[in-house]
Amino acid sequence: MPKLSYSSSSTQKELVAHTRNKYFLGFYFLILGVLLNSCTTKKNTVATRSYHNLTSRYNGYFYAKESLKEGVVKLDKTHVDHFDKLIPVFNYTDLKESQTLVAEMDKCFKKASSVIERHSIMIKGEEHCNWIDDSYMLIGKSHFYRHDYFTALESFEYVSIQYKKLPIRYDAYLWMLRCYNELGSVALSEGMIDRIKDDKKFPKELKGDFFAIMADYYCKRDDYTFAIDNLNKAISLSKSKKDRTRYTFVLAQLYQKQGQLKKASRYFGDVVKMNPAYEMAFSAKINQARCFDVESGNSADLKKQLRKMLKDDKNIEFQDQIYYALGEIADKEKERDKAIDYLKSSVKTSVSNNYQKGVSSLKLGDVFLEIPDFKGAQAYYDTAVGLLDKDFPDYDAIVIKSKSLKGLVHYLNTIEREDSLQAIAKMSEPDRNAFIDKLVDKAQKEAAAKKEKEEQEKLTAQQVAISQGGNPLRSTPGLPDGSGGWYFYNQQTLSFGFGDFQKKWGNRKLEDNWRRSNKQSITLSGVDDFGNQIIQPGDTGKTLGTKGDSKGGNTINKSLFMKDIPLTDALLKKSNDSIIDAYYNLGAIYKEQLFFNDKSIEAYEALLKRYPDNRYKLSCYYQLYRGYQAIENEPKANYYKNILLNDYPNSDFALILKDPNYGKDKAFSKSEATRYYEQTYELFVLQQYAQVLNNCAVADTLFPKNQYKPKYDFLKALCMGKTSTLENYINALRLVVAKYPKDEVKKRAQDMLDVLQKKDASSVLPANNATTTIADTTKNKVQYNFNADAEHFCIIIIPTAGVDLPQQKAAISDFNDASFESSNLKISDVVFNNDLQMISVKSFPNKAKAMEYYGVLKADTTLFKTIPSPEKVKIFVISAENYPVFYSNKDTSLYESFFMQKYAQ
Repeated sequence: MPKLSYSSSSTQKELVAHTRNKYFLGFYFLILGVLLNSCTTKKNTVATRSYHNLTSRYNGYFYAKESLKEGVVKLDKTHVDHFDKLIPVFNYTDLKESQTLVAEMDKCFKKASSVIERHSIMIKGEEHCNWIDDSYMLIGKSHFYRHDYFTALESFEYVSIQYKKLPIRYDAYLWMLRCYNELGSVALSEGMIDRIKDDKKFPKELKGDFFAIMADYYCKRDDYTFAIDNLNKAISLSKSKKDRTRYTFVLAQLYQKQGQLKKASRYFGDVVKMNPAYEMAFSAKINQARCFDVESGNSADLKKQLRKMLKDDKNIEFQDQIYYALGEIADKEKERDKAIDYLKSSVKTSVSNNYQKGVSSLKLGDVFLEIPDFKGAQAYYDTAVGLLDKDFPDYDAIVIKSKSLKGLVHYLNTIEREDSLQAIAKMSEPDRNAFIDKLVDKAQKEAAAKKEKEEQEKLTAQQVAISQGGNPLRSTPGLPDGSGGWYFYNQQTLSFGFGDFQKKWGNRKLEDNWRRSNKQSITLSGVDDFGNQIIQPGDTGKTLGTKGDSKGGNTINKSLFMKDIPLTDALLKKSNDSIIDAYYNLGAIYKEQLFFNDKSIEAYEALLKRYPDNRYKLSCYYQLYRGYQAIENEPKANYYKNILLNDYPNSDFALILKDPNYGKDKAFSKSEATRYYEQTYELFVLQQYAQVLNNCAVADTLFPKNQYKPKYDFLKALCMGKTSTLENYINALRLVVAKYPKDEVKKRAQDMLDVLQKKDASSVLPANNATTTIADTTKNKVQYNFNADAEHFCIIIIPTAGVDLPQQKAAISDFNDASFESSNLKISDVVFNNDLQMISVKSFPNKAKAMEYYGVLKADTTLFKTIPSPEKVKIFVISAENYPVFYSNKDTSLYESFFMQKYAQ
């Protein structure tokens, strides 16, 4: 029985277990069936919605959003603000910086696209998965941060239309407005601004962003009043301290630009209190000092703070800005000597910051003009022009003033030099010989002392380098044995080298042909467009008594001192003529170009006093009449007016005084017309093209029938060549050829047209031509067609010798996977010639996408590090249409010219 009982119990348990397993399997299959059924995106059920909402959020959207965050954080760390200019409201405007975010934005795009592809439940035009609209927004943002604004707009516009009943449409509106701002589309930006303003349901939590984007829009249009209004609103509504700090700094800069210095100073002070990054805090302090208002209070505390900043080691590289701020304060307080000293210190301590060095030089030039010290002003204006970029405010006006000062100093030096030479000529022969002997002796001693000083400086630099360890040409201070160092790291040696460079070359901007002080004025023939020998204003010839030797140095020679001394009547007349011309031109530059009317009067009166019967006498009387009228000195004006009316009643100037319309009815005398043309031509030599064009227009009125009409028109054409498009230049030359078939200017104009239009010189064709033809050395023509919307490749040409091609292709493939994973790029290779191989990366839908890849590829410094001669690697973007033409021709230099013209600009 027990045994039987046991057996019965065991069987019963098995039956129970079997039944339990049966129900469990049934429940398992039921759950599995529900899950499998919920995976579908074709049904809108509680199960499907729950499943796809859960998995889309945590399996895709979360990681896409994190990738976007990583990119934004990376941008915040790598972005560099240039505080010497108005910084942008947002930090995403730099194209080069955006190229560093390609990997993060690519991952964001891929993850968000995966969410849409796998989890979208779009039934009857309505989306039932909650994270699809957010994923579209992420896709748009990923394109936006890569500066692909048109593609970004497609995503944002889709969200605004497809989800027009949901609050997310307002986020889409704001990002669409950002895109319009970056594209510079005023009409679309204003339309979106009005749309948001008129929508009463626009969320309050987004208004801070809206006002900030509005401020960015108005900043881009230089409408600072509206930008200020919107920034104030954005600051009050922004919850991010980082954003509020940036907005406040921009606001302070805007007030500073508008001349509201008290408000600017206050907001710069607010920025400092917000504890921003050191560079921003420093710039805020400096600008607060520059906004100092003399009438607002004592500057002692401000100057004390700036001097304290000078002593801080952290500010060594910023000392030029500190000295500049001190110089501005001194200038406002009318302490001119202190201002000059501070500004000179700013120029001296500015080694790598060319912008600040240029601004300080410009300020010094202005201070010297106020004295006035024209030579000092010219020197610093010349330095400023060489250092400042062309987008600097009023840059063209600065260039014109610099050239005017250069001409002015040339004429001042001419007078000084000729007076000195005439004074020597008046000496007795023994006295003259003794004087020149002293000059020669002094010059020899100065040359020897200079040479000795330079050698001592070099020796000192070498000794310093040796004392700091190792070879003076290879050691690096701070390294134990000097191994692996470089002599350019030795600041002592570098400073001496920099000093030597400045002594020889002055301040030169780092650019092509930097050795040329006036690149535009250099010609191959040494003659101008009229066949005349070119002598540039400012070129007073070699230094008196020096002669260049074969090594480029100067030798002291007494005969050269004697050569220019006007000891004969002919030389004396030539010297006097130079002085007369110089005084007359001084008067014109003072009045017409620099607006120093009093100095102009001084020059003309000095000319009349020294040379009463000079050839410009009547013109001087007329200019003095006008000059005194301008300063409302009627007695003096009438004095010179009466001289013309009483003593020279039949002169053109007297007739002009009697009848202001005289010049329109009758041509001036031939001599005056000649002089006016000569002045106009001198302005052309000085590269003052705007003034030349103005003079040419005036000449048409004053001298309607003068003999120089063809030359004026030719000058106008030459100015077009300097200031306008190539097409306008060619048309102007054609007009000269057509109007003056018998004048000498016709041949010169035609010669220029032949050069510009000859078929082999296609490299000078306008950049917007769709087709560029480049002639090779065999006279066979290679034709490349430019189509920005065509399919493009990226080609990489590398040397064959010493290169592991499979390894290099693998490296490029890894690069593509890391940075352009979603682009589905393919790599192929082909033998280019006996020495080169070509790797092709295909393909890109248009030029813009290809150039984006090109930019990131060029920025990667490690990709071609294994190649023995990395300088031989050439990378181009090429259209599919041009690819076979290039491969057939195999001339990289020809295609490089086309590429630089069409793609790299």
